[in-house]
Amino acid sequence: MESDKESASPQTVEAGCRALFKSSLDGILLADAGGAIYAANSSACRLLRRSEQEIIAAGCGGISGTSDRRFCEAIRESARNGAFRGDAVI
Repeated sequence: MESDKESASPQTVEAGCRALFKSSLDGILLADAGGAIYAANSSACRLLRRSEQEIIAAGCGGISGTSDRRFCEAIRESARNGAFRGDAVI
């Protein structure tokens, strides 16, 4: 008998990831190591007081300002390691 994990289709997994991204109370940005932002969930938009389009257009450098360089470093670490856990002032 297959486990649920083995029987889940890629489409089911993707749908679950999209639902988690969309409904998370935490602000989530999908970005690359270069600082380009590809998506922001509604919590990130509320925290940053910007629309998703504004966040994407601004990129990492445009939303972090100069108050805390740890934000861009967090984006790069996440891209390298698959995750980042910590705080940064935006």
